[in-house]
Amino acid sequence: MQSVTSRRHATGRRSPIGLATRLKCPPSFSLRETVLSHGWYELVPFRWEDASSTLYRAEVLPDGSLHYFSLRQPGRLGRSIQIRWLTGDPAKEPKSILIARIRRILNLDLDLAPFLSLCRREPRLRYVPRRGAGRFLRCGNLYEEVFKAICGTNIAWKQAVLAINRVGTLGEPMGEFGLNAFPGAEKLLRVGESRLREVSRLGYRVPYLLDWSRRVAEGETGLDQVESGRVAPEEQKRFRLSVRGGRQLGNPVLPAESVRWADSQREGDSRDVRAIRSLECLCLLVRVSPLGQRTLGLQPKP
Repeated sequence: MQSVTSRRHATGRRSPIGLATRLKCPPSFSLRETVLSHGWYELVPFRWEDASSTLYRAEVLPDGSLHYFSLRQPGRLGRSIQIRWLTGDPAKEPKSILIARIRRILNLDLDLAPFLSLCRREPRLRYVPRRGAGRFLRCGNLYEEVFKAICGTNIAWKQAVLAINRVGTLGEPMGEFGLNAFPGAEKLLRVGESRLREVSRLGYRVPYLLDWSRRVAEGETGLDQVESGRVAPEEQKRFRLSVRGGRQLGNPVLPAESVRWADSQREGDSRDVRAIRSLECLCLLVRVSPLGQRTLGLQPKP
């Protein structure tokens, strides 16, 4: 269902008039719980408006076109996502690519039925299906996710946010919206090591970032399959280990101190508590359940 509308952006500027696309989602889905599952929303090209529970994001498509859109979920759990095309309504083909990326960003195609069933039987995790939790916010493509994961190794989260957002200034500007799209692999290779070191202040990680960018820019065979998830768990592991500077990618590790702290804040609703709860539910399933391991792609099906 679509309707013509306009709205004011979080900055107060009036957004271009365009069509609003409604995107169906699973009955147990909560946009807010998914966005706040961890700190990805603090990183460009995301922007989160907490008061209205609206997620903004910029995307650059393979044809070089720039798009800025917002995502809201009016109403109760499981209601459709409302997409506002703030840079104008895309043509049919770009829109299909953008919607596919949005589905990936929100993990809408992930079947959580076994996961949620197990949560309902575990007292500590019963809040997960009740609140629509269980999904993690993702990036629009594998390149950006791995790049940010490398940036976040051996560094405090606050410093990682600052560094990644500095890298974001190298991307294409979105004009009146006040932020940049995330710089693509080719763009960062043109920027070069010296400039990337200066901007990011990421030190020894910079060669790793450029190595990953080079793999993507050269169209390395198999990356498309990894991005789509159409590879066996053994291949996924082999890929993670092949990323220089990111050998811990995807490991289900959670410090025990964080779990104990979250337990002491069980009735709280802070961002940190939410993040630890989401990690806890995934890690607990991995530890106690072969089903949980298979759900997360960490164990092959029998």
